[in-house]
Amino acid sequence: MFKALRLIIPFLLLLTISIAGYVITSDHSKSTEASQPDLSYESDCFIRASSCTLNLLDGLDVHLGINPAAIEPLERFQITLSIVSNEPDALEDPLAWVEGRDMEMGQHFMSGFGNKIDPKTEVVLTGMVPICTVDANMVWRFVLDFRYQGKLIRVHSDLRMLQHKV
Repeated sequence: MFKALRLIIPFLLLLTISIAGYVITSDHSKSTEASQPDLSYESDCFIRASSCTLNLLDGLDVHLGINPAAIEPLERFQITLSIVSNEPDALEDPLAWVEGRDMEMGQHFMSGFGNKIDPKTEVVLTGMVPICTVDANMVWRFVLDFRYQGKLIRVHSDLRMLQHKV
């Protein structure tokens, strides 16, 4: 009886950990991959220390700035996000991450805001990117999803990275 129990308990523990890992990792992928945006904006400017302004909708602008001006692998960086809007509506359900522009490098989620961003509010997001062992000139893409006036909006902007040895 005890011998059978000793064999079953590690199996059940491993099964529980596997299920928990699946549930935790699948939560973010549902919110980013399964949700196709109603509107998608591709910025043609690299985010710099001085802000890059994106004119999204009539009366809705997003200002992005980065510190430091060029990101390094495994070093924290900050993106300052501010919203200018003629409407009093907040940006709801914001979610931001960094991913590889030209190759799959995973999604690296950024922290710094709650479930909404009010107009004329500045938010500082914090993130980090891994080392790319294939390309010393890796280009990272900042992605911001949010709901505004009932529409899911996605914004992309590229980040400059300091060159490193591969």
